Amino acid sequence: MSRRRAASPPAFLTGVNLSVSFLLEVVMVAAFSFWGFKVPPPWNIIVGISLPVAVVVVWSLLLAPRALYRIPLPLVAPAALLIFLLAALALADAGLQTPAVVLAVVSAVNAGLGLSIQRRAPEFRST
Repeated sequence: MSRRRAASPPAFLTGVNLSVSFLLEVVMVAAFSFWGFKVPPPWNIIVGISLPVAVVVVWSLLLAPRALYRIPLPLVAPAALLIFLLAALALADAGLQTPAVVLAVVSAVNAGLGLSIQRRAPEFRST
């Protein structure tokens, strides 16, 4: 009895998912910045600049593909989804409920699709 390996996902689907992931990261940083500038003065300037910078630093150190201290691969997608959902909550708190819902839904679909691709494509697995 031979074992059949699951078919690899189409390259197009992988490329689209990675592109959406990048756009989500940009929107996430913008969402945190927008929320920060909604904080009452004089803290709005400090939070509006420092919060997105802190998120980018944490993301680049822990979650980016070439991160210096990359967390284990099975935890990357849940951690990224948590940060995206926090960005959606920030948008909702800033009064942008519809963009917040869109960000949350697209993030969840992107994370699920990313996990599916990761399971089916050996080149995305950690060694």
